[in-house]
Amino acid sequence: MSPRSFHPGRDKIRRMPHQALLSQQGRLVTLNEYGELGYKNAVAIYSQTGVLVKTYQLEEFLPASDTEKIQTSVSSRWWNKDAKYYFVDNPGRFYVVLPWRKVAEFYLDTERHKYGPSAEFSDLAKVMAKGIYSSEETEIWATNLRFSSITDLMEVKGKQGTR
Repeated sequence: MSPRSFHPGRDKIRRMPHQALLSQQGRLVTLNEYGELGYKNAVAIYSQTGVLVKTYQLEEFLPASDTEKIQTSVSSRWWNKDAKYYFVDNPGRFYVVLPWRKVAEFYLDTERHKYGPSAEFSDLAKVMAKGIYSSEETEIWATNLRFSSITDLMEVKGKQGTR
């Protein structure tokens, strides 16, 4: 990963993110960090210009009662294993649909988030009703050189926005 594109000191992220998701509107969300999956920076949300908006530790959005459902290893908690991901606009939100039918909702421009049964998220239900070809569903990318390209793009967009 290019040191120009990812700024660990400035962005408060110390390790390389494990996974990245990019919305059609250019919103970047990273999940977990290599070597510490499910601990620090379980979710990191960036603005459309690549500025870090908010990071979440797992305990900030997942109640202790649901941590029993997570596969764990010596260094990692695989909280998002087999999850599905959606971006929804107006207002911008990112959803993680967990296999045990609970949902973590993150507002992309604020520090607001919510966790609960999928039935509590009516906008998400509308998106999911569209089926597997809905444009809101997103694929997860394991970070590698492709991630470097995404963060380079975000940096360029940020510079263009300041002109």
